[in-house]
Amino acid sequence: MKNYKIDIGTLQQIQLFGDVYAEAISSIRSDKADIEVDRAAKDSIGRHWYGFRVKVQDKDNGQKFYLHTGLIFLPSTRIGLMVEVDEANNHGPYRQLCENLESCDGFVRDLKERQYLKLFLPERQLEELLEADLPRQKAILSTFFKECVEAIIGCAKDRPFRFAMKDLDDMYEAALLYREVLDYDSDITKVEVNEKDRDNFGQYASGYRYWLSDKKGKHRMYAYFGVIYSFKKEPAGIFAEIDEFSNPEEFQKVFESIEEGRTYYIHKEKGFLKLFMRPEYKEKWDKASAAKQKQMLETFVKECSENMVKAAVK
Repeated sequence: MKNYKIDIGTLQQIQLFGDVYAEAISSIRSDKADIEVDRAAKDSIGRHWYGFRVKVQDKDNGQKFYLHTGLIFLPSTRIGLMVEVDEANNHGPYRQLCENLESCDGFVRDLKERQYLKLFLPERQLEELLEADLPRQKAILSTFFKECVEAIIGCAKDRPFRFAMKDLDDMYEAALLYREVLDYDSDITKVEVNEKDRDNFGQYASGYRYWLSDKKGKHRMYAYFGVIYSFKKEPAGIFAEIDEFSNPEEFQKVFESIEEGRTYYIHKEKGFLKLFMRPEYKEKWDKASAAKQKQMLETFVKECSENMVKAAVK
């Protein structure tokens, strides 16, 4: 077993690498992608990697990616400078990328870990990077990252659809279930479903709009319950929602006061408050019997609705 070595000078050079790499990425101008460095992400630096997260959005169709890039030095995998697409944060396009994104002159594809697709700077270019002056280092780094990002976007865009015909039956049965569980009893809320709203079944959401109020009818909102499933953005899943446009009087108070629930977590966007089914609850739901699934879904929408009303009443 070799002795341990802690070289402060090397550590300082690694930090300098991070600053130079972030600056190089921030300088990229791409006709295909919007690129934003996110050095504040908690998983930017760890025991066997040093880098940062980068938010990327396809300028053409709005599809978003959340990438990790930097040095990885885990002995059991490949070591070097990489751009990583992880399945957890890029669930929609991940399988397509794994199947179709190949190595090229600008990067080497690596998929030793099932949930992590890595694109490495080729060794000869890495050697050049470590010996170059600062302007050349920035050029190598920006070119590498730009090539990786534009390849990821191009590959993700060019993907065929895959589903079984049985899935269409499941979609219909699920739609019936969304409507059925909205007829729940509550000591706190009143619900009235609007089955004629054109927003009920859209391009990337399936469910029902419904009026939601406290028992006295003083606080009234127009909510949505169902599933959202756009492949262009995250998160996706079973959810309940209110938007500011439909709820100008109640939205801000609910947006600021809503509390986390047992069955849902909170996702906030400008003008939208979404309550998504917790992954652990969804996992149990997937394995339950049909009768139990109905009960669990009713519990979910009931908790979402009651807590939105409680936040409005505060």
